[in-house]
Amino acid sequence: LHKSIYLYWNPSQLSLLLQDDETKKRVLFNSYFGCGKTLLMKYFAQTLAKRESEKNGTNQTPKIVFYISLVAAEGQKLNKRNASELLWPAVFDSATDIDFENTEIQVVGVKDLIQ
Repeated sequence: LHKSIYLYWNPSQLSLLLQDDETKKRVLFNSYFGCGKTLLMKYFAQTLAKRESEKNGTNQTPKIVFYISLVAAEGQKLNKRNASELLWPAVFDSATDIDFENTEIQVVGVKDLIQ
């Protein structure tokens, strides 16, 4: 079953997507819930992974793309005493893992960072 999803970027998002790679090297997302930060970050990760996979067959070694998610950091109230007690990844990180299944993108969450 094939599903089609259509995304319509707002003017701010589209202007960021159209910037050259040097400009997009460091981007700070600072906005409220539901304005497309995650969609943009996932799009950038997929774009980087595709670019790296195109290096196969050349003399350049493709790099692994890491998608680092800290969405669960504040909610889990981590500190030195309880960090080792974190038994499973955040739901958001698991969902992102599913989104990037069968890609070269490695999802890294809070649980991964403290181990």
